[in-house]
Amino acid sequence: MPRIAARRYDAKLQRAEDAEMDAAKRALSPADVEACVAAAAALRTAQDAPQDVDSLPRLLVASAVDRDNVVWPSEYGVLGARNAPCSSTCR
Repeated sequence: MPRIAARRYDAKLQRAEDAEMDAAKRALSPADVEACVAAAAALRTAQDAPQDVDSLPRLLVASAVDRDNVVWPSEYGVLGARNAPCSSTCR
C-alpha cells in the first residue's frame, strides 16, 4: 500500500510541475522558447564533451601531508603517539 501512495504522490507532483512548466512556456515568445531549447542543447553538448582534467588544480599528497610524527601532550596521554595510554573516559 505505501508504494501505491508514493506513486500517486509522485504523479500529483508531476502534474503540478507539468502545469507550471506549461504556464511558463505560454508566457514565453516562440523566439524565447527556441533560445531555451538551443541553450539546453549547448549545455548537453558541453556536459557530454570530454573534460580536460589537466587544467584543474592539483594538490599532491606528498607536499600536503607532513611526514613528521607530530605529538601533542595532553592530560590523557600523548595525541599522535602510537601507544598512548588511554584514561577511563576512553573506555
